[in-house]
Amino acid sequence: MKRKKIFPVPLSKLEAFSTKQLLARLTYLNKCEESLDLCDRQSNDDFTSDEFERIEFKQSPEWVLAFQDVKQVLSGREHVLKGLELAEIREARRQHGKTDRTARRLMAKSRRLLNRPT
Repeated sequence: MKRKKIFPVPLSKLEAFSTKQLLARLTYLNKCEESLDLCDRQSNDDFTSDEFERIEFKQSPEWVLAFQDVKQVLSGREHVLKGLELAEIREARRQHGKTDRTARRLMAKSRRLLNRPT
């Protein structure tokens, strides 16, 4: 399987990326192989000079740093509700005729009650 080349990006440039771009980068980082020992390649002779600059293995310090940087930038981003979360809130709002904030509180309360041990 041909993977997209992932090159190190400074933290300052990562902060300028959109959330969608950061999530894509995280996905590409997770698709990297574990280590050179587990790789399909037979030796270091198979690598070109371009590939020494890119991130290819999860056990490399570059991968760990890139992963931490992406996670750090994403942790500062706002969580945007979508899909099922939004549908639940809309349903609660429709049923109760309540504001968005009240609907979220009601949904959280109902989840706590459902998860309570009997």
